[in-house]
Amino acid sequence: MVYDYRVYMVMTPQTDLVIVNDEVIHAEGLLAGLESTISTHIQSSKANPTKLSDAQSAFADYQAKVTAVQSLTSSQSATLLAQTPQGAPGNRSVFLQARNNLANEYNDLHVARSDLAGIISDLS
Repeated sequence: MVYDYRVYMVMTPQTDLVIVNDEVIHAEGLLAGLESTISTHIQSSKANPTKLSDAQSAFADYQAKVTAVQSLTSSQSATLLAQTPQGAPGNRSVFLQARNNLANEYNDLHVARSDLAGIISDLS
């Protein structure tokens, strides 16, 4: 019976994971687009040196997290879409790896958002 339904074993996680990956790509694009604005605000800030140093440190972490997310999402959709029902159940590890990558990406985006909040509070 499993072999009769292997289309669903591949297509369902494939579709779900690609959709989530596309959402993460959109979020990372928004955060990456803010980098130049944040950098400009940090450079022109009149905040006290301690707060400015904290903002610069948070910005470095912000950039590192966004870059880490970009490296994980760059080819993930293509890898997922390359999976075929003929490869089931052997391609399960590809889906598990993609799910783990998406969990890591979510955590990195959450930390980047927290860094952004810290930068805003340091510069205000």
